[in-house]
Amino acid sequence: MARLVLVRHAEPTASWGDHLDPGLSVLGREQADAVAASLASRGPVPIVTSPLLRAQETAAPLPRRWGIEPRRWAAVGEIPTPSGLARPRVDWLREVLAGHWPDVEPAARQWRAELLDAVRAIDELTMSSSAPRPVMTACGRAHRPMRRLPRSTSTRPTWRS
Repeated sequence: MARLVLVRHAEPTASWGDHLDPGLSVLGREQADAVAASLASRGPVPIVTSPLLRAQETAAPLPRRWGIEPRRWAAVGEIPTPSGLARPRVDWLREVLAGHWPDVEPAARQWRAELLDAVRAIDELTMSSSAPRPVMTACGRAHRPMRRLPRSTSTRPTWRS
């Protein structure tokens, strides 16, 4: 099984409650450059990114340094919002993130299944289990049974290998 470096998008110009696909703020672009500088010595390795603008802009400095093209996978994009939502999306999303996967709408469970399948497919990007770790930038959360990672007090995106 391949190991990967997961990078959450840098600071966007708007929150997910205010804009469906914001790009990065000035600080976010600085954060993306800082992450690229931190990861530069690890590659070049394959890069997978969400098709969402904030994830693409977060990833962009790294493939420029390495002279490669990132792969855009829809499966690592944002969780779909149910149609006809009667409350603000931000409230719905907070409820989903605080809950349990068996309790969410079928479309959200399907999104999670496809995201996890995409992460498992990372093996296809590497030649062997000893190959360098691919880098993935993503927007949503689908890890473990709805457990949330602790929020960082840092203004920089965090990454773990």
